[in-house]
Amino acid sequence: MNPEDPRSFLGRELPGFTFFDSKIYIAGEGTDYTTLSHESSPPIDVQLAERDAKEESLEKVIQLEKEAEEAKRKQAESEQNTGDKNVVYLINTHDTESFLPELTSKEAFNSKVNITQTSEKLKQELEKRGIGTVKEERSVQESLHQKGWNYNRSYEAARIFLEEAVAGPEEFELFFDLHRDSAGRDNTAATINGVEYARLWFVVGGKIQTPT
Repeated sequence: MNPEDPRSFLGRELPGFTFFDSKIYIAGEGTDYTTLSHESSPPIDVQLAERDAKEESLEKVIQLEKEAEEAKRKQAESEQNTGDKNVVYLINTHDTESFLPELTSKEAFNSKVNITQTSEKLKQELEKRGIGTVKEERSVQESLHQKGWNYNRSYEAARIFLEEAVAGPEEFELFFDLHRDSAGRDNTAATINGVEYARLWFVVGGKIQTPT
C-alpha cells in the first residue's frame, strides 16, 4: 500500500479496480481503461483435461515446424544479421492458451494448438530479417504441475526460466512473453481497409514504487 495513493488501499478489495493501476502510453482506436487486456485462469477440470483441436489446426502446427528451417536459411542470407548472436528471447508463461476457432471445445486451452505457435511464427519472421531469436521450448505450465503449484504461480515458474536465460551464454537484449487475451473478439480484433487483424498490446513492466 502507498499512503500517498488512495487506490492502493482499494485495489485488492474491489474486483477490476487494479486495472486502473496501469498507465496507457499509446492508445489505439477504442482503447481505454475499460478495454485493457486481461487474463482468466482456466477451471481446474480444464487444466487437467486435454482439449480437442481441429484437424486442420494440427496440420498448421506441423507446417509451421517445417518452415523453421527455411527461416534459418533466410537469416544466414540476410545482409544485416546478428550472426551467431541471439538477441531476442521468447517465452509463453501461459503456454496452453489457445483460440476457440482452432478447437472443438468451448474452453480456449490446448497443449498442442496454442499461443506457442504465435511465438514460433514471430521467431521465424525475426530470423528471416537476420535477428537471432530463441524460443523457450520448455513448458511453463508443465513445470508448474511438476512442482505442484497452482495456476496463479505461473509467473513465478516462468521467472525461473527467465533467470536461466539471463544468466546463460546468450546475449539477449529483448525479452517477450506472448499471451492471448481472454476478452471477446470485439475488443481483440480490428478491421483495417476491410481486413480483420488481431490487435496487439505491449505490456511493459514498470518499477514498483515504495513509500519513503
